[in-house]
Amino acid sequence: MEFMEALGWTPQPDLSSVRVPPAYAQAVMEALRSRRITRARAVELMHDQMVEVDLPQDDDTEIAP
Repeated sequence: MEFMEALGWTPQPDLSSVRVPPAYAQAVMEALRSRRITRARAVELMHDQMVEVDLPQDDDTEIAP
């Protein structure tokens, strides 16, 4: 980021955080539902647009990473 600032460019406020496309978010949630990824990994893949408490609850224990 310092390099960009040195060139006189700074991101606009709407570009300050990563937004994932809806199809990507849907794929992450499907992977979570099918138990191919953990809840923690889903949050990471969503670039912290959500937290673990936002995810649907699952009665079984999580899969290992």
